[in-house]
Amino acid sequence: MTPHDKTGAHVADRAAQGNRSTLLSQAVRVGCKVLSVLALARLLTPADHGLYAMGASVFLFLFIFRDFGLGAALVQAPTLNATHLTTLFWANTLLGALFMGVMLGAAPLVMRFYASPAAGPLLAVMSTAFLCIGLGSVPRTLLSRELRFRELNLVETAAAVIGTAAMITAAAAGAGAYAFVIYLLVSETLITVFAWRVCGWRPQGHPDWRSLGAIARTGQDLTRFQALNYVLTQIDLFAVGHLLGAQVLGLYSRAGQLLALTNLHVAGPLTQVALSTLSRLGNNAAEFRRQARAGTTMIAHLVLPPLSVCFALPDEVVRLALGSQWPQAAPILRWLAVSMGIITATSLSYSINLAAEQSRRLALSAVVALPFTLAAVWLGLPHGAAGMAAALAAANLALVAPRLWWVLRGSPLSVADFLGALAGPLAVAGALAAGLAAGRAGALQASGSLPLRLVAASAGGAATVALLAGAWPRVRAEWREVRTHLPFAGEVRIPPSV
Repeated sequence: MTPHDKTGAHVADRAAQGNRSTLLSQAVRVGCKVLSVLALARLLTPADHGLYAMGASVFLFLFIFRDFGLGAALVQAPTLNATHLTTLFWANTLLGALFMGVMLGAAPLVMRFYASPAAGPLLAVMSTAFLCIGLGSVPRTLLSRELRFRELNLVETAAAVIGTAAMITAAAAGAGAYAFVIYLLVSETLITVFAWRVCGWRPQGHPDWRSLGAIARTGQDLTRFQALNYVLTQIDLFAVGHLLGAQVLGLYSRAGQLLALTNLHVAGPLTQVALSTLSRLGNNAAEFRRQARAGTTMIAHLVLPPLSVCFALPDEVVRLALGSQWPQAAPILRWLAVSMGIITATSLSYSINLAAEQSRRLALSAVVALPFTLAAVWLGLPHGAAGMAAALAAANLALVAPRLWWVLRGSPLSVADFLGALAGPLAVAGALAAGLAAGRAGALQASGSLPLRLVAASAGGAATVALLAGAWPRVRAEWREVRTHLPFAGEVRIPPSV
């Protein structure tokens, strides 16, 4: 299987189609998640949720290492042949069986740690999902590599819808915590079956482990980065839980989970589309640069506005999203929104790095960030969870330029190009936050109720963004470009903005 011989325009069209289908798929999946949360909150007890959380903590940790980076390495690899694919299939299958065994072995330890005999059988059932994940890894990844995003998203969306229906049905039938496991098993099994049916590829011959070579090295680089990045993202949660207690951890984690939706359902999926797109462009540096800039701008325009709302109106967002019993989460939400904005706006830099075959740089970028993160936690903790969140925001901001310089070095896109692609989205986000804050302040002076504050803030935000767009044609051009990547936008391509 040789590199795809595709023109830049063809790849751009496939990327736009991929973005549209991905965003539509994520919208459906968010709807499934909301429906399941509402239903299971009424059908299951807090003890059922807690029991599943015990098993999920182990499963999610192992999930990080599920393929040791081979999936992303397969997408990025310039060339592949039948031997490569067959070997990767058997490698992923064996890894799936390995992690199933590891989870089975961990079950007795989890039972003792949580003093919960029911956790062991639950983990045993959950562990079989790793076998499905291993079996379906190569056909699923091939769909992404071949830019067949519409088919891939259809597969994953169908699995999510059917899995959600099975989970709610099981909960209503009295399955308890196993209702969550049923969703996991049903959805992963269906993805595997559907992906094999749609992909069309089948293993040929015998595996040749020596043939993996560079693919395995790239996978190792990614695994090291993912492990270090996991530590980076969990340090604050561990510190809050250990030093400030369960109640403060609840406030902190709920605020973080609310903000993580932008990365989970927008930035994350779109960076996967971008990785496949940029990897297929090969030596076409000019088109690589254009696609990378366009992708960076699009992701930032989609994720920064909701985060600006959380920064400017934290009290109102907490009241609407979490309820009146969570007011102390508001200052935490504000500063975590800054960190999440930095993370999501720069998330495409890692896909650019990988597509440019510079993956060895990724792990070192996380190593350099680790002492800054630890220092921020140490300096911020005396000021409570909100103080720590503010210190982390400052650390993430200070690390933007050096991390971008290191990650993008050697790729067709310079740091100046990347930051230039963010200029429009950052200006819009800043104008929106300023307008929201001004409108809210005016309503507070009039002793406005929550509805009045929301109306006044919305009017202020809309006015400042409209003024910016009217004064800066580039923002309007970027919005038109973004619109072509949204679901149901049609097939019209907009020329790249300057």
